[in-house]
Amino acid sequence: MKFHITLDRDEDGVWIAECLAIPGCVSQGKTKQEAIENIKEAIALCLEVRAEKGLPLTLETQQVRLGLDDFTSDLERKGSGYESFNLLDGVRRVRRVVISL
Repeated sequence: MKFHITLDRDEDGVWIAECLAIPGCVSQGKTKQEAIENIKEAIALCLEVRAEKGLPLTLETQQVRLGLDDFTSDLERKGSGYESFNLLDGVRRVRRVVISL
């Protein structure tokens, strides 16, 4: 099975890995590779627990496309693209988004 994961660094430089298709499936590591290896183990364990409890193994996830007009008012035009800016994901943290045109 293949799962999409997110990777992010916290303020202490620790890599955080999360599998969004499995609620609560989060791990970490001192390096990016360690976080990836740890999330693989976490995914396997989460799937095992969810199966034992009779829960759906995963949640449905989808990608959505936002038009540039949805957030251009928060961007500063610079050269051939836009500067980085922060976009609140509404759940856990502020994520840094870079848009190039």
